[in-house]
Amino acid sequence: MSELFRSSWLVLMVSTAALAQPLTEQAAVDATLRGNATLRAAMTDAKQSAENVRAESARYRPRLLLDGTGTTQQTPNLNTSGGTTTQSSQTLVFGAELAQTFSFGTTLDLRVENRITRSSGPLFGGSTDLFTLGPGYGLSARLSVTQPLLRGFGDEVGLAALRAELLNRKESERARDGTASESLSATLQAYWELWYAQRALGIQQEAREFAKQQLDEARRKVSAGSAADFDVLTWETRVAELEQNVLSAQVNVTQRTVELRRAVGEGGSLAALDVSAATPPALRPVDGEVVLQQAQQASYSIARLQLSLERAETTLRSAADATRPRLDAQAWVQTQGLGNQSYEGTFQQLGAFSNVSGNVGLTFELPLSGEQHEAQLGSARLAVTAARDRLEAARQQALADTQVELSTLSQAVQNIALAETSAEVSERSAEAQRRRLKNGAATSLEVREAEDALRRARLSVERERINAVKAQVRLAHLTGNLLPTWSSR
Repeated sequence: MSELFRSSWLVLMVSTAALAQPLTEQAAVDATLRGNATLRAAMTDAKQSAENVRAESARYRPRLLLDGTGTTQQTPNLNTSGGTTTQSSQTLVFGAELAQTFSFGTTLDLRVENRITRSSGPLFGGSTDLFTLGPGYGLSARLSVTQPLLRGFGDEVGLAALRAELLNRKESERARDGTASESLSATLQAYWELWYAQRALGIQQEAREFAKQQLDEARRKVSAGSAADFDVLTWETRVAELEQNVLSAQVNVTQRTVELRRAVGEGGSLAALDVSAATPPALRPVDGEVVLQQAQQASYSIARLQLSLERAETTLRSAADATRPRLDAQAWVQTQGLGNQSYEGTFQQLGAFSNVSGNVGLTFELPLSGEQHEAQLGSARLAVTAARDRLEAARQQALADTQVELSTLSQAVQNIALAETSAEVSERSAEAQRRRLKNGAATSLEVREAEDALRRARLSVERERINAVKAQVRLAHLTGNLLPTWSSR
């Protein structure tokens, strides 16, 4: 049963590999930028923050208010004959108001109102004679101004919400770019892990094919009587071991394919991908001091926390304004006119400014307890302190992460040189053992050991090369260089 399962699995792997889709590194990056759901969400958040800024900017745009009312009223009054009389009136009012609020707190209102009135009733108490007044046509224009002198005064308070939204937008943009860089980092690392898995599969398959050739040769020699059965057993054991290695390598290829598709944003599809045509990028020299400096200046996490600190400081400058004492100055000036049964007198009075009124006043409000004011200030100060501490912690973390990746890259570069040397020696040793076996001077076990050493050395070279590539990718992300590099392409 296990043999049948293994055979079915191998057939599936072979057929899947035959249908593998070729994928370049650039194509994987492009697909990530298009299809990664996490990145799309971050881009949407950035757009939402931009809309919030636009909405907050509109706070200080002029506002137009239109209104109209109609009123009919009947009022009973006492009369001299001991009864009551009723006086009726009708009023129709149309108004238009233009209001403007400024960032420093001033509010201007210009209201124009048209009032049409008509009234009727007895001339005097007990009389049966009725009077009718109007219709009267009145127009008025009033200009009002309100200026806060304490609470709500100044741009520091008036623009606080807009500044906060601007910082939120910048933070969302940094988050978007950071998410994009993280997504690219995950994609590139998954891409090269798949490349190594496919490369390792090829190495395992080559070793298996060589072992099969040696097994066939050993069987021919046994049949010819020039070799012992032990040689056949040695190579049969070796072929079985390498079959297991190939199967494990094929499973690893499938797993790495799923990881790459998930990083790209395709949901971890099982469809095979072929990245074997890619060439690992050349290792570039790295200046450790420059890299550490870039990690502190260009790190997305540090940039976001720097903006959080700025927002906390902005909030502190305007904190507790709502609980301060309020002192508002108000003033208005009004001109009006009234015409009897026509607008002629109305316009004459308005043109001559015959009826001008004005008012000036102050409004003072004092909270009887300063506890809320002090608590809000204290909360804002603590928020600034916490933001500074988080920023410092992020700087330390960025330095630590960068130093770790620099160390990983340095070690991988050294290991590549050692592994390549080992591979060269192993190649010569394996070749020598093959010649000795052909001449009858070496045993199958010696050849097997030499081939094992060569296989491990070749795998080690590729493993260290990919370790170095991944370290370079992570360093580029930590220093903020990964996204600009690929975006420019």
